[in-house]
Amino acid sequence: RRAGVYGIMAFQSMIDPTPIVSVIVPCRNVAGTLVRCLDSIRAALPSGGEIIAVDDGSTDATGEILKAYVEDYACLRVAASFGRGLSAARNAGLALARGTYIQFVDADDTVEEGFCTQMIAAMDRDKADYCICSFWQEYVDSSRPGGEVKLKEPYHYTSAEEIRRLYLPRLIGYTLGDVFRRLAGQDVFARKREPGYVWRCCFRRAIIEQATVRFDEAIVLNEDALFNVEYLIAAHSMTSVSAPLYDYLLDSRTSTVAGTTKDARRYCANKLALLRARKRLNALAGGTLAPLYRGSSVFSLAEIALRTLRGEVPRREGLRFLAAYIKEMFK
Repeated sequence: RRAGVYGIMAFQSMIDPTPIVSVIVPCRNVAGTLVRCLDSIRAALPSGGEIIAVDDGSTDATGEILKAYVEDYACLRVAASFGRGLSAARNAGLALARGTYIQFVDADDTVEEGFCTQMIAAMDRDKADYCICSFWQEYVDSSRPGGEVKLKEPYHYTSAEEIRRLYLPRLIGYTLGDVFRRLAGQDVFARKREPGYVWRCCFRRAIIEQATVRFDEAIVLNEDALFNVEYLIAAHSMTSVSAPLYDYLLDSRTSTVAGTTKDARRYCANKLALLRARKRLNALAGGTLAPLYRGSSVFSLAEIALRTLRGEVPRREGLRFLAAYIKEMFK
């Protein structure tokens, strides 16, 4: 039943052998939103593009919808990743992708008509390796108002040095200086961070393959930002599109962030895995990234300690997390 590294099962491959873009859609129990998602992608897809939908072990009607749609969508390929999680599903999609460009869409969201074409055009115009756009954010289960999430600033970098110096600090974490500013009451996130969601980005597949960039399947929070950072370590140019091209539907009832945050054990384990991943990326970047996430390490250590003191994690287990985290920090 399983085939290849990711256990991929492809149902159809009836598209151009060199598609301009591959749009990867991980799907798990999304029968209620999948149709509008796929329809919006097809409306945005340029001629010669492909959609790769990866069914991650769905138990609802997701699989049936995909099988029906593959008969009508010549641009659609469907695969399975057998319930191994979001990152594994995206990695499965990357293993199948053949497009010059790579984009990602979550199956409970939709995209604007220019989602593919505007970012690809910007990358072609600026000879860029990477593009980021603004997006719409809507809350499903809250009275909080949605709206446009704009770029912190327009981005146009023409060297790897500029990307590492000016943009990676917005993705990799917080510095010790950020910790002191946060303690002084400043809103560090609003001032500094650029949401690192991969679905608001466009990548060149050649760079992904040359640098062997993949999602870390051990991490369930911040895996998007880490993918971006690893990709950008290998990139040499970057551009942006100010228009909001993605429609992000945020539902805390099904959100991975909300679920992991409530599960204290999983949350602490993710913090430890995240530190190890950041250290790996720091080594890839020649040791230049460590100052950019030292503050995040302090924040995370404090969070693990607080959850242990509150009894959210059994004390003995919490102390093991703390010891392992401190050891990793100073290794």
